[in-house]
Amino acid sequence: MEIKIMTVEQKTICNTIYPRILFNNNWLIKLGFSHETLVVASYEADVLTLQAHGKGEKIVNNMHKSKQHLCQVLDQQRYDKNEAHLIIKGTWLARHGFNAGDVILYKADQGLIQIKKLDLDPLGFDPAETPTSRRCFLNMDVKIMRVSHETNHDNKRPQIKFKGVWLEELGFSHKTLVVASYENNILTLQAHGKGMDIYKKLVGSVRKNKQHLCQVLDQRRHYIKEPHLIIEGAWLARQGFHVGDVILYKRDQGLIQIKKLDLSSLGFDSTEGSTYKIIQVQKSSKHKKVVPLIQLKGDWLIEHGFHMQNSVLVSYETNGINFLACAGKKMFHSTGGTPLHININQDRNKPFFQLKGAWLFDGGYQIGDLLIIQIKQGAIHLKRLDNKYLSFSEGA
Repeated sequence: MEIKIMTVEQKTICNTIYPRILFNNNWLIKLGFSHETLVVASYEADVLTLQAHGKGEKIVNNMHKSKQHLCQVLDQQRYDKNEAHLIIKGTWLARHGFNAGDVILYKADQGLIQIKKLDLDPLGFDPAETPTSRRCFLNMDVKIMRVSHETNHDNKRPQIKFKGVWLEELGFSHKTLVVASYENNILTLQAHGKGMDIYKKLVGSVRKNKQHLCQVLDQRRHYIKEPHLIIEGAWLARQGFHVGDVILYKRDQGLIQIKKLDLSSLGFDSTEGSTYKIIQVQKSSKHKKVVPLIQLKGDWLIEHGFHMQNSVLVSYETNGINFLACAGKKMFHSTGGTPLHININQDRNKPFFQLKGAWLFDGGYQIGDLLIIQIKQGAIHLKRLDNKYLSFSEGA
């Protein structure tokens, strides 16, 4: 059973960078990891273990109780051939300390793969020196969204809706009871298990403390059932939430915290048609020199008037950067090297444009900083999110 070495990859979803460990080849099949085999990932004593559990077994409940992660081997086409692929990725992997660019050791046996991070420092290596170990930051646990409205009520009362398999990973699985409470400007959603016995224990304290009780339910989306958690109605309105409010939320095991974002303090106008996203200043390495990188990428650019045939006019403020879509391709810089006009390029059929260079340090942008962008038709406004906006502690 030989030990092999590889690097943790990165997977970008909605401007958030997640770590990914990918195994592919027919050696998986020989060791019992064939197509549709269910695999349970667990982390203990600094070792990530992947255990094959056959096909169609009902192991989901046990997995949630032990805070493990369930994945599946799938066949994917590679060089005109189908071969087994096993992928572990996302927030579960990040919570156990795996970052894109980490160097890992692994050994494989029948039905078992064990993985361990390799600490390069005692070996005298600088991770920034190798292109395969380009690090991306994973502290983007703060997300952004807008308060929507109920669809079944004439008064269009506020609604906050979460959906996706990440709910299940964090303990918000089907029929889980959730208590919502509001204190010190923070809306907290706490998972409390399932069943009538749990309900009877909760209902009295919820009424006494003027909290709100709701339940995670499965809903069908694109022919697949996934958990949905909805907080809506008069209770939410009484806590000061309105349709159209921009909110930040932070996720953890069994816990979601939500706070309203004051747009005026950031210098944004409260245009109803605006969309908001949070991105992060990344790291770009070239010739052993590390510089900040701000990249905007995705089909949403086209939807807002930033087409492939366009360029982008860039203007700078003391507390932000503005991008304006312009016709034609151009590339201008100031005498100091600061981009004034940049082109929109394409990567894997996705449009993108970016700013990078040491000059961003001079503008106060550090690698790892979280940025908020306001998106309008043909215009994007970028601001840095200070810690006071990101803090979910009491009174923040």
